[in-house]
Amino acid sequence: MLDPRLYRTGLIVVVLGLIVFAFSLSGQPAPLSPNLAPNVYSSLAVGRLIRSLARAYPNRSPGSRGDGRLADDVAASLRADHFSVHTATVQITTGGGQRAVQTVSATLTGVSPRTIALVAPRDLGGPPQAGVSATAVLLELGQVLAGQTHQDTIVLASTAGSAGAAGTSQLAGSLATGRPDAVIVLGDLVRARPTQPIVVPFSDGQAVAPALLRDTLAQAVGQQTPLHAGWPGLASQLAHEAFPLSDTPQGPFGGAGEPAVLLSLAGQRPGGRSEAVDLSLAGPLGAAVLQTIDALDGGPPLAAPAPYLVLAGQLVPWWAVRLLVLALIIPALMVAVDGGARALRRGAALGGTLAWVLSLSAPFVVVLITVRAAGALSLVSVAPDPVGPGAVALSGGGIALAVLLGLEVLAIGAWLLARPPAGLRAALRGGRAPTFAPGAPRAATPTSGRSASRAQVPAGGRRRAGGGDAGAAALMLVLVALALAMWVLDPLAALLLIPALHLWPWVGERERALPRPAALMLLLGGLVGPALVIAYYVHALGLSVPALVWDGVLSAGGGHLGLAMGLLWSVALGAALASAALLARRPPSARVAVAPVTIRGPVTYAGPGSLGGTESALRR
Repeated sequence: MLDPRLYRTGLIVVVLGLIVFAFSLSGQPAPLSPNLAPNVYSSLAVGRLIRSLARAYPNRSPGSRGDGRLADDVAASLRADHFSVHTATVQITTGGGQRAVQTVSATLTGVSPRTIALVAPRDLGGPPQAGVSATAVLLELGQVLAGQTHQDTIVLASTAGSAGAAGTSQLAGSLATGRPDAVIVLGDLVRARPTQPIVVPFSDGQAVAPALLRDTLAQAVGQQTPLHAGWPGLASQLAHEAFPLSDTPQGPFGGAGEPAVLLSLAGQRPGGRSEAVDLSLAGPLGAAVLQTIDALDGGPPLAAPAPYLVLAGQLVPWWAVRLLVLALIIPALMVAVDGGARALRRGAALGGTLAWVLSLSAPFVVVLITVRAAGALSLVSVAPDPVGPGAVALSGGGIALAVLLGLEVLAIGAWLLARPPAGLRAALRGGRAPTFAPGAPRAATPTSGRSASRAQVPAGGRRRAGGGDAGAAALMLVLVALALAMWVLDPLAALLLIPALHLWPWVGERERALPRPAALMLLLGGLVGPALVIAYYVHALGLSVPALVWDGVLSAGGGHLGLAMGLLWSVALGAALASAALLARRPPSARVAVAPVTIRGPVTYAGPGSLGGTESALRR
């Protein structure tokens, strides 16, 4: 019932989209350079301060006594450097619940209203030296910046609640000087084995920090250290912009429309207590930050965070991404509309099959609602931003929630698969076209088109087509509608669905049925997009698959995964179940007979009426 010729015709649109996409690439702006060479840090001085802070404040968990004492010392040190210091006690939501923490903001007023902010979380994970490395560099930078004259206003901020980015989430958009023009967040600066990307430009949504900000800091890192801060790979960009899941503290600033990057030798991974440290790296990295601030000071204004891609060093604008993804959807859209029309003309139970395909998303919709309800009722501890790896342990109420979610999926899914709607059962069993064994005599075909039409209409007055055909048409209609809805919200999320859109409907096709192994390969091929995202996050965040799933559940519970996108992904999972069900219910050799030829006479007939001229032909 699905027409492959029409599908091949639609590929012309894909070729045109690829041509436009190729011509849309443009070069990146050149990184900014400072007018004066920055003061170079003394690695020995920074190292001594890191050791001193690690010994004095071994416990710096949010809201603890040690964290409060460290915040007071940071405020006193910056005040001594002639900054205007403001300390506020705020309530933040962390993975461990509500905590009262201090946020220290120190301002050095410039001659222009523009602001450059430098943020250092006090409670970074990992070894004690790694946890205080950002604070130590912030204090050393305060001494150097206080002795310089700046065009822009400089703000140094010390926060707590790095897990789940709760501290920076509260700070974003609330700086006393208004929206900052650039934000640099410091992370682990002493990790002995750096993890790329060292400069992280992603936000907690689709937006990405301006390439000019990221490249300026990356150039400074390359000049001041032996490290190379390469741009995140294409897989990293696709994963973060299609399905954001990260608790790195620069994320909330990007979500608030403030250009922000993270400088961390741990990349996006949480610090491990067994990680080796190298204190000599903190000084040069501090010099790189100082060089970046000097380059940005008085320079051209930075663009707001926006979604884009970098491919082979070239910028890909968002409109080109949207156009390419839409071009990839169009061939399936053409086949889906044609297949649905064919199903209706042949009297297939298309409405019932569509309802069945959509009903298979019910288990996942129920899971989504349950998770969001658990987060709203505080049955599990969730942060308002992506909670990230290990922020909330799977224990107590979390275990109960996980068990409940598993039972919901199994119970509802088994019921739907075991008891499909009556319309689908009729299509799969009672309405299937006859099959012919090789060599078996075929029934005689009618000798006229009118008698053939009567013969194909059952007593109920409606013709039925093969159930697999109705399933294929319905599945393709659902996937096309789903891809278009995702394309409106996030074209890269729709891109993850493209393999399924082009492969799954052919699994249930009966008129041109594929062998079971080939159909199974198509079913697995449709999962390539989501599987690659899962594999990326498992590698980038250093997580196991169950831990990644749990973090995703907590992100949904905290409201980071929007309700609309959550519902769309629920429908996508239901479509995967429908594709598997169509494959499982198909007979081993589902070769459906082609509709009988209704012309009179042999194929080579060229008698009266074949070229027109008869009374009936003249009437048409």
